[in-house]
Amino acid sequence: MPMNKDQAGFTKRFGDWRTAQGMTRRELARAIDVTEQTLINWERGTVPSADALARLVRYSGISADWWLGISDVKGRPRTARRKAE
Repeated sequence: MPMNKDQAGFTKRFGDWRTAQGMTRRELARAIDVTEQTLINWERGTVPSADALARLVRYSGISADWWLGISDVKGRPRTARRKAE
């Protein structure tokens, strides 16, 4: 079954990022508490669970929106401030 656009976007971003970091799968797997096989699956088109994505976001400092292809901005979004009424 071919990957959908969201899967392909995550897979490319994840693979490119891990390579740019110079991290092995083993190093990253240990850092975010997943198995190496999980990372292999991500690189083959599986999108992470919400829990695993949250750990990746915390570790990398990159927003979930970027990882999932919702935004091209890597940073975490700022919380909008409400004006005092």
